[in-house]
Amino acid sequence: MPPCSPLDGHDIVADVVYGAQVLDIERRLSAQHFRWILKLPVALQHGDEHEFHVIYRLPPERPIRPHYAMLPLTPCDRVEMRVRFGAERPSTIWRLDAVPPRLLDDDQPGEHRLTLDEAGEVRLVFTSLKQGRGYGLKWLL
Repeated sequence: MPPCSPLDGHDIVADVVYGAQVLDIERRLSAQHFRWILKLPVALQHGDEHEFHVIYRLPPERPIRPHYAMLPLTPCDRVEMRVRFGAERPSTIWRLDAVPPRLLDDDQPGEHRLTLDEAGEVRLVFTSLKQGRGYGLKWLL
């Protein structure tokens, strides 16, 4: 599926690899909060499972905060994420698990340290996510 076009003047791109298609992109809450509206191929009933894969890309010149986290605003049972670093690798990486949103910018390394693999990637799985809490990883260069 072709990549979704950038959001009006922004260079964030969402590539849906499988399992959904992008219907719309909207900016919500602030200039830094984006929402991709996805359409699933079939309607889900309570208890159904569905898997989709989205890759978000930023160009190298666009700065990013030193964390990557999902904050579910609706019920979410499971999230798998893979983060790949370029040539500039972090010195310290740690897991964020049910972190209050205001603590995402805290630079105090957490106790759950992570190690990059040979490709410069780290893969995480989260289950039983709490709405409004952050799940992902944080790093120091």
